[in-house]
Amino acid sequence: MHNGTAIAENGDAVLAAVSESGGGFLVVDEAAIRAGHNALARLGLYVELTSAVVWEALSQVSGDVVAILTGSGLKTPVA
Repeated sequence: MHNGTAIAENGDAVLAAVSESGGGFLVVDEAAIRAGHNALARLGLYVELTSAVVWEALSQVSGDVVAILTGSGLKTPVA
Protein backbone atom coordinates (compact mmCIF):
# COMPACT_ATOMS: atom_id res chain seq x y z
CA MET A 1 0.00 0.00 0.00
CA HIS A 2 1.28 3.45 -0.81
CA ASN A 3 2.08 5.73 2.11
CA GLY A 4 -0.42 8.37 1.04
CA THR A 5 -3.33 5.94 1.20
CA ALA A 6 -2.34 4.08 4.36
CA ILE A 7 -4.36 5.09 7.41
CA ALA A 8 -2.29 4.29 10.46
CA GLU A 9 -3.57 6.98 12.80
CA ASN A 10 -7.08 8.26 13.44
CA GLY A 11 -8.63 5.33 11.57
CA ASP A 12 -11.75 5.42 13.73
CA ALA A 13 -12.19 9.15 13.07
CA VAL A 14 -11.85 8.57 9.33
CA LEU A 15 -14.42 5.76 9.38
CA ALA A 16 -16.82 7.90 11.41
CA ALA A 17 -16.46 10.91 9.07
CA VAL A 18 -17.06 8.77 5.98
CA SER A 19 -20.06 7.09 7.59
CA GLU A 20 -21.59 10.36 8.82
CA SER A 21 -21.18 12.02 5.42
CA GLY A 22 -22.78 9.14 3.54
CA GLY A 23 -19.50 8.52 1.74
CA GLY A 24 -17.73 5.28 1.05
CA PHE A 25 -14.46 3.64 0.15
CA LEU A 26 -13.21 2.13 -3.09
CA VAL A 27 -10.61 -0.60 -3.44
CA VAL A 28 -7.91 -0.22 -6.09
CA ASP A 29 -5.29 -2.95 -6.51
CA GLU A 30 -1.60 -2.42 -7.27
CA ALA A 31 -1.90 -3.39 -10.95
CA ALA A 32 -4.67 -0.82 -11.46
CA ILE A 33 -2.61 1.83 -9.69
CA ARG A 34 0.33 1.19 -12.05
CA ALA A 35 -2.00 1.21 -15.06
CA GLY A 36 -3.54 4.48 -13.89
CA HIS A 37 -0.10 5.98 -13.36
CA ASN A 38 0.84 5.10 -16.94
CA ALA A 39 -2.47 6.34 -18.38
CA LEU A 40 -2.19 9.67 -16.59
CA ALA A 41 1.44 10.05 -17.76
CA ARG A 42 0.30 9.50 -21.36
CA LEU A 43 -2.13 12.39 -20.82
CA GLY A 44 0.76 14.57 -19.62
CA LEU A 45 -0.05 14.26 -15.91
CA TYR A 46 3.03 12.92 -14.12
CA VAL A 47 1.73 12.18 -10.63
CA GLU A 48 2.96 9.98 -7.81
CA LEU A 49 1.42 6.53 -7.37
CA THR A 50 -0.85 7.65 -4.55
CA SER A 51 -2.60 10.04 -6.94
CA ALA A 52 -2.82 7.38 -9.65
CA VAL A 53 -5.40 5.61 -7.45
CA VAL A 54 -7.85 8.27 -8.63
CA TRP A 55 -7.75 7.08 -12.26
CA GLU A 56 -9.11 3.60 -11.45
CA ALA A 57 -11.47 4.95 -8.79
CA LEU A 58 -13.11 7.19 -11.41
CA SER A 59 -14.10 4.10 -13.39
CA GLN A 60 -15.95 2.78 -10.32
CA VAL A 61 -18.21 5.79 -9.73
CA SER A 62 -20.91 7.60 -11.66
CA GLY A 63 -22.27 11.10 -11.56
CA ASP A 64 -20.42 14.29 -10.82
CA VAL A 65 -17.06 13.81 -9.13
CA VAL A 66 -14.13 15.97 -8.17
CA ALA A 67 -10.83 14.17 -8.67
CA ILE A 68 -7.74 15.65 -7.06
CA LEU A 69 -4.29 14.77 -8.38
CA THR A 70 -1.39 15.80 -6.19
CA GLY A 71 2.25 14.89 -5.79
CA SER A 72 4.97 14.90 -8.40
CA GLY A 73 5.71 11.74 -10.32
CA LEU A 74 9.37 12.48 -9.64
CA LYS A 75 8.76 10.87 -6.22
CA THR A 76 7.95 7.55 -7.91
CA PRO A 77 10.87 5.26 -8.68
CA VAL A 78 10.78 3.65 -12.10
CA ALA A 79 10.01 -0.05 -11.78
